[in-house]
Amino acid sequence: MSRGKQGLKFFALTVMLVFGLTGPVSAADDATPYKVSGSWFKRADKDRNKLVSKDEAGRLASRDFLRLDRNSDGTATVEEIDQRLMERVVRSRERLLRRLDANRDRAISKSEIDARTRGMFAHIDADGNGGITLDELKSYRQAIRKARQAERRAKRAERAKAAGQE
Repeated sequence: MSRGKQGLKFFALTVMLVFGLTGPVSAADDATPYKVSGSWFKRADKDRNKLVSKDEAGRLASRDFLRLDRNSDGTATVEEIDQRLMERVVRSRERLLRRLDANRDRAISKSEIDARTRGMFAHIDADGNGGITLDELKSYRQAIRKARQAERRAKRAERAKAAGQE
């Protein structure tokens, strides 16, 4: 997917989350299906009953709106939205540099990409036969997902511990 399409998809999702989940504007909008992620559902389903109520969706949309409305005047201006989007772009760029910029010169060279690709290929090719099967790829992605979840749990525990000590 091109960067332009990714940016447009992100913008559309942001607008949908901020403005679209507070309820339909008209009866015709009731039938409009929203594509939302599992992480959105987990954040919205505060009582963990596997059902997102209108109130839960509205609270999450309101919270997301407050992140856009920097000066708390009840309106998210283009400038405020741009600021929020740029913050996300900067965070994404920094994550990308941390992962790919091996020599930490704040630039990503083809040799760094090639080295990372070779390393990833070696990790994914579990049987070492020089090729990657779909099962090997799925196993690798599952292992990465579990590692990231463990990392997030550890960070949350660390933050909770730090908050308790203050």
